Amino acid sequence: MGLTPRLALPDEALVCRGGTCSAERFRQGSGVALDAGGRLVGVSVNSAPMTPIEALSAAIPNRQIGVTTVGSIRRMGGTVTPAPTMNNRFHCVLGGITPADAARLFSPVVENPSR
Repeated sequence: MGLTPRLALPDEALVCRGGTCSAERFRQGSGVALDAGGRLVGVSVNSAPMTPIEALSAAIPNRQIGVTTVGSIRRMGGTVTPAPTMNNRFHCVLGGITPADAARLFSPVVENPSR
């Protein structure tokens, strides 16, 4: 009865985000907000256990991506929650870290291997 609990992503799971991944870009993302402590809420990223970056980046239209790990985000106090969509089974929502911390974690950006 009720909702099925979501399985937590392992610390070693890769996380990618399309674009330049600057602090400003994190703040201005579609559906993104800042909580009372200035931490991000609602940032779209892709992640999944034991999934290579080529698969995670396939649904990202940007020519550049930033890549980090779930563990790195957690060590800064953040979260990565699976939130698959009809068009993207790897979609997750990142929150709990500042835009500046997010920019540091997802830098340097690299060429999207799927473009």
